[in-house]
Amino acid sequence: MKLLKVMLLPALLLLASGCGTFRRVNYGYRHTYFPVSESKNYGFSRRYPNSFTVYPFKNLSWYKDASARARQATFQAFSLIGPCSPMPEVDRLASFPYTDQDALRVARELKTDAVIIGDVTTQDHIWALLFSYSYVKINLRIYDTRTGKILWKGGNWSQDTKVGLGILLEPIMVMISHGLWSRTTTELYYMANMDIIAKIRPDVLALYKLGSKKAVKK
Repeated sequence: MKLLKVMLLPALLLLASGCGTFRRVNYGYRHTYFPVSESKNYGFSRRYPNSFTVYPFKNLSWYKDASARARQATFQAFSLIGPCSPMPEVDRLASFPYTDQDALRVARELKTDAVIIGDVTTQDHIWALLFSYSYVKINLRIYDTRTGKILWKGGNWSQDTKVGLGILLEPIMVMISHGLWSRTTTELYYMANMDIIAKIRPDVLALYKLGSKKAVKK
């Protein structure tokens, strides 16, 4: 019986620690980027574009706030390359229904190099006491504002999986109100975008990574 207890203790501690967490990006100064699932570069380079309009995203998922989260994460990620027009200003100029032509018109009015149009195709959540899982997928199209030609097109995904008793420690009401999912999926959309940035502008992330290391040393 004592031997059984000794053997079970490490297993319980392992579960309680929330082991099995899988994140596609490590935050802080230890960045690890994954290949973009599908993409094609038609002319996005280090020299151009350098400023962006992030047009309102189309939501193809079950969650009504998914497009807003994905768009905010895209705005933050592409701001590492260059300035992005304030989203409230973009929203004011955008008309309905949203089309690529309208997106180009808005970007021209805001005088940015390129416009980013996105679709949220998937946002899924599963929570089963000792197991939680979140998954997001987005598609992006980036157009040259002046010519209207596409510069880059692709899609990417990100996921987070946790296993362990530590999940039970999360406030139940927060889980019910989707507050936890909001935080998790926002991070996942950002991860998916950072993978894209790493593919199209690795030089920008090299500087970003260097700056993060200096900040940690301080």
